[in-house]
Amino acid sequence: MDPLNKLTQTFSLVELRAEKATLDAEIAVRARRANQIERLISLLTDVGNEQGESSDEPSDEDAPTVSGEVDPQAQRPSLDDAILRVMSEWDPMTLWRGDKLLVELERKGWAPGGRTPRNTVDATLSRLKKQERLERVDRGVYKLPSETSDGNSAARANAAETLELEGA
Repeated sequence: MDPLNKLTQTFSLVELRAEKATLDAEIAVRARRANQIERLISLLTDVGNEQGESSDEPSDEDAPTVSGEVDPQAQRPSLDDAILRVMSEWDPMTLWRGDKLLVELERKGWAPGGRTPRNTVDATLSRLKKQERLERVDRGVYKLPSETSDGNSAARANAAETLELEGA
């Protein structure tokens, strides 16, 4: 007997859809919980760094695996790292707005959760600028720092022209 026929005789389509809906609901609940924990870790890391404490976060090698498979959530970077990774995959002179970054983060499955993910991205961009890990080119527009950077954008003089070309 064909394995597909045998499988369809064992489980009804209704049962399979119900099971999938149950699993999808569980995944959504766990994803929300993981995002909440990630935000808490980020807040605690920020507070610890302000107090001069070192980060004791486990590395990716410490992430648990099941039968050699890699858990996608274990590989999910912090929002700070996710933003910097996304930006580094593009030309260093690429200008980034929060909405553009959010689209790329969503595409990779790294977008922040909650009711206002865009606000979370904007706040993270601002924090990264304060840490001098990004340059602010214009209000709400960021880029990776250039080698000749003084913490302010070396491209500020050309920012308006560049933004016009990108249709911003």
